[in-house]
Amino acid sequence: MNEETSCRIRDETREFLHTVELPSNIGTFELHEAFEVGDNSVEIFSYDSDEHHCKVSAYYDGATHEYKIRIRLGLNEWCLTRFFDAGFGKFIERFRAELETLLERIDRNDLGSNSFIDELNLDGWEYGASLPDEINGFKLFIRPSSPVEFTNGSFIVINYVDFDRARDLVISYNIYSDEFSAEARVDGHTHVLYDFDAKTINELESKLVANIAAHLK
Repeated sequence: MNEETSCRIRDETREFLHTVELPSNIGTFELHEAFEVGDNSVEIFSYDSDEHHCKVSAYYDGATHEYKIRIRLGLNEWCLTRFFDAGFGKFIERFRAELETLLERIDRNDLGSNSFIDELNLDGWEYGASLPDEINGFKLFIRPSSPVEFTNGSFIVINYVDFDRARDLVISYNIYSDEFSAEARVDGHTHVLYDFDAKTINELESKLVANIAAHLK
């Protein structure tokens, strides 16, 4: 990002941040106010939780000329579209109004409340409740009992992560296609996996039993 744009962003955000009180701590999250300029973005501030492997960032996207909120949870990353705004004033006002609620929901592992997800009865899924806490160094990071809504109608229902090697396996459900699917991240690259494609919980369970250990190595 060129110096003229980054200076404009700094001036605009500084004006409003002087009038908006951002708590230094909310639950397990700690405020970081570093103004970090990237190739085509500027991170203005973030709330970080080591306990949840989570970072919630406010940043300016030079590609779309908008201020955005990005969540990184484990190795998963997405933006909250309801906060997109070309003006920092309206952006920070809306985000500040929801800040405590959002971070408290992350602390409670409560990012997946939705009537479509409730109909799956993941809380009552016996196999899901019995998934091992660790398989070959991959830790169960997101459980079926606490799914996470991330983007385009998709919910992460299972996420095994090896943080040391930055590898993971994500099983997700999409409310529009009414299907389960899977991805794996290896060395920073995302790979679609077809071994877990399923239309029902029972079908997904069968494919997990047959394939999960082979994909967690």
